[in-house]
Amino acid sequence: MLACYLTTFCSSALPVSLPNFPDATNTIKIKMVLSEHTDPETIVDNLARMNIRKKSHIHSLAYASRFATEDIPKYTLPESSSEARVAYQMIHDMLEFDGSPAKNLASFLSTWMEPEAEKLMLENLAKNLADQDEYPATMRIQDRCVSILSHLWKIPSGQKAIGTATVGSSEAVQLGGLAMKWRWRDARKAAGKDVSKPNIIYASNAQVALEKFARYFDVEARVVNVSEKSRFCLDVEKAINVVDENTIGIYVIMGSTYTGHYENVEAMSKALDDLEKRTGLNIPIHVDAASGGFVAPFASPNLKWAFDLPRVVSINTSGHKFGLCYAGIGWVVWRSSEYLPQGLVFQLHYLGGNEATYTLNFSRPAASMIAQYYNLVRLGRKGYTDIITNCLTNARLLSCALEKTEIFEVVSDIHRPRGQFYNSQGKAICSPATDYTKNSSFNDGLSVVAFTFSRRFKEEHPDVEQQFVVNLLRARGWIVPSYPLPPDCEKIDILRVVVRESMTEELVELLVSDILWAVNGILEEGEHFLSKHTQPSSHNRAEAFTSDKKPDGKHVYSRECSQLQVVDCASAMAAQPISGFAVDPDRRGFGRPQISASEGRLRPSLREYLKDPYGKYLIQRSKMLQTLIYLIGVITLLKTAYSFGSWVKDTFFVDKESLLKYQIDSKSAYAVITGPTGGIGQAFCDELASKGFNLILVGRNQTKLDKLKDSITNRYPAIRLQTMISDAKDTTPENFSRVAEAVAAAGTVSILVNNVGAMNELYGTLEETSSEELESIIRINCIYTTLLTKSILPILKKSRSSRSLILNVSSASSYGPGPLMAAYASSKWFISGLSEAIRLELRGSNVDVTCVCPGFVKSDMCQLPDAADPVVVAQQTLGKVHLKNFSPYWQHAATFGLLAQLPGWLKDRLLLTVVSQAGKVHNASVLEHRKDN
Repeated sequence: MLACYLTTFCSSALPVSLPNFPDATNTIKIKMVLSEHTDPETIVDNLARMNIRKKSHIHSLAYASRFATEDIPKYTLPESSSEARVAYQMIHDMLEFDGSPAKNLASFLSTWMEPEAEKLMLENLAKNLADQDEYPATMRIQDRCVSILSHLWKIPSGQKAIGTATVGSSEAVQLGGLAMKWRWRDARKAAGKDVSKPNIIYASNAQVALEKFARYFDVEARVVNVSEKSRFCLDVEKAINVVDENTIGIYVIMGSTYTGHYENVEAMSKALDDLEKRTGLNIPIHVDAASGGFVAPFASPNLKWAFDLPRVVSINTSGHKFGLCYAGIGWVVWRSSEYLPQGLVFQLHYLGGNEATYTLNFSRPAASMIAQYYNLVRLGRKGYTDIITNCLTNARLLSCALEKTEIFEVVSDIHRPRGQFYNSQGKAICSPATDYTKNSSFNDGLSVVAFTFSRRFKEEHPDVEQQFVVNLLRARGWIVPSYPLPPDCEKIDILRVVVRESMTEELVELLVSDILWAVNGILEEGEHFLSKHTQPSSHNRAEAFTSDKKPDGKHVYSRECSQLQVVDCASAMAAQPISGFAVDPDRRGFGRPQISASEGRLRPSLREYLKDPYGKYLIQRSKMLQTLIYLIGVITLLKTAYSFGSWVKDTFFVDKESLLKYQIDSKSAYAVITGPTGGIGQAFCDELASKGFNLILVGRNQTKLDKLKDSITNRYPAIRLQTMISDAKDTTPENFSRVAEAVAAAGTVSILVNNVGAMNELYGTLEETSSEELESIIRINCIYTTLLTKSILPILKKSRSSRSLILNVSSASSYGPGPLMAAYASSKWFISGLSEAIRLELRGSNVDVTCVCPGFVKSDMCQLPDAADPVVVAQQTLGKVHLKNFSPYWQHAATFGLLAQLPGWLKDRLLLTVVSQAGKVHNASVLEHRKDN
């Protein structure tokens, strides 16, 4: 039983410290599939020095039978027989130490089938799939399955696919690789070329079966390292760079085992088509669809990845993954017999008939293949679609729940709107999708959730390792793997959850609850919490007793030992409540754990505190703190009321006399306005002219300036008006000297309106915007405005009016991140900062500086139908020039006042949504305008 005890903890892959055994390492972390011979006497001799039970090499018979006093060795063949029920019960109880299949979140394998499917499997357990002549009906079922899969994978009309069942996708993918190698070899031999150096290309996220193929069949593996840019999958450009004449093919993976991403089969196919045109190299693609072969056709029916791409010559899949069968069935299908060299196909005669076979295994059970056919017939397209969609929905719910904790960030992308990916949120115009069941709204992929500690959590808690969470989840019965991503992303350690059909929404909620239980426990109790919940309790350990030996030196084992009970972590946790934590009975609560009454003495009541002076002191101190909190609350409330009142006054009340101080008694002063021929600039001209100001219009289009001059002169004949040509893209000293000389010669100038500006013609990311457009925006908005202000400032200081004004037109985008117009938003931030800086520099002088930040205003640059009226904006602005920085339109002011009170993450999300939608409308209007012209 001690061996069971050790095996239990070793198999959990937890670091388990062992005694100093000869030839044994101190820590076991590696699980082996290959088994080694065990010498029971060596084990006993090694254990003899330990203060625990000595007779672990013999089974204890704790069940009443006539064999109860006889020994049953574990590692050698028993000399006598055992009753069937005894053997069954002994093995059954031994297997109780295995983890729960439903909570094994590491495996892609299906863990549940319908009773009717299980009945079919039991009825056909004795059938050998290799014996085709004996079981013709079974072979017809295999033929039908291959036909169904070929149609599911879009085999073109007129082509006849060929395929076979295998024991799993690992065998199937190697068969596909062998067929590519033989076709390459035959073609090279026919051309008289060397065949000694074949190579195959795949990404570093490939499963071990692909590595086995290269090693076992003497093919050079050219592994393309993944990156965040390639979404931890095959980088098409890098793959093309390592192709040569010896490349037998490329493995492209539909469903990475690391993160669940699909590799881009269509892009790889197009790249190979281009390569063939340039070099003549015809490189085939084998799609390793071990998981995606039963997911993509139902969740992403329009995705091109299968035989609808001529470059794809073969596909493999696992029936025991998302094909929803028990372990033991895989499939490989070629688009036609042309791609399966006949030299690989064996003709057998010794089973009674002429049978063709191409497999690595020979004898294999037919039951799993029959179960596959049952699922295909029973579920059909609708059934598979519903099940796969449900898996993806639950995976998206889990992903969103984990990210909302802010403890984790999710590396997989199936929960993100289509086109948005890990570390690239906000770079695409896409509204957040809310219907988790609508697959077309999200990125394609498997129902796999790969997540890691968030950057913020790692910075705040650098000593907390993800393996701690894995170990604690194991104590709850969950099996969640933790491992580094493949090269070149090894620095990112992830945890991975495979959401299968058996992973219900309730289990998702339970898993998140247990993850938070683990993290909170680590943060609150540290190593004590870990040792308490990941080590066996003392009463479960074996007590020492004397080791007896027979005269021949062999150990004996009596029923005295059968009273020992060894309980693994999962069983112990299930049998005992978690000490110190008040968790819901069904453990569904997501809150932080609270200290319960069972942890120790409860806090004394208020009455108990009042019985002693120390208690009275605590009450007095509590009242003082309460009073202080009330005072702080009142002050905060008053300050909020004052701020709100000031905001209402500044937003809704306009000072009609605010411009009088910039006038002179005998005649009107001049106002210089840049960018005057449209939008808010033209509205400023009209409003200032109506207030009696003479105007100097600075622009680059003489025709538009003359037209505006005639319009204003006709309406305000008493106004003197001058025009001046100055291109805002021209930032040479001569340009500004010429403007300053003309302005100085005009007379008294008391107002400068820096309105000229430029923005993206189309909303788009920084990468999508041309360098010329970015440079133009920064030159006009930042450099020209700054240098023009410097040139005119001396003239404003010498003005004969009582005060002078610099009015800079910024934008509401300076209040937020301004996605999809990065250069424009940043330049407007600059204008706001410039205004504040020169306002402080000119404090005490006769020059006032104010900055106006309107939202969307109708103009040639803004094509939005709901944009503000520029006339209203101009009137509001000129009535509030006494303010330092403001948004003139009350709707804009209210919107950004509300945004300022919201949490940063919510404000960013709202801004992204608004700007994205506005960008769509604006871009559509611009494109329509182009089309009309």
